[in-house]
Amino acid sequence: MTTKELERAHKTTPFRPFLLQMAGGRFIKVDHPEMMSYAPGGRTTVVYKRNGDFEIVDLLLIESIEVLTSRRNGRRAA
Repeated sequence: MTTKELERAHKTTPFRPFLLQMAGGRFIKVDHPEMMSYAPGGRTTVVYKRNGDFEIVDLLLIESIEVLTSRRNGRRAA
């Protein structure tokens, strides 16, 4: 997975929520484009959760991106 692929999923119009699969098998859901931002250095991203919590993610540890269809949109929680 490259940073360009992540940017493509993040900036797709209309936006579709997606899951980041991390090394080790954990998933992080990105519900909305405003709930994710990039660090100036380009090595990390911050993913915000609906409850206000956030997670700082090392981009090198993202193994894949799963774009969610409307049917699966809420099925898997991160």
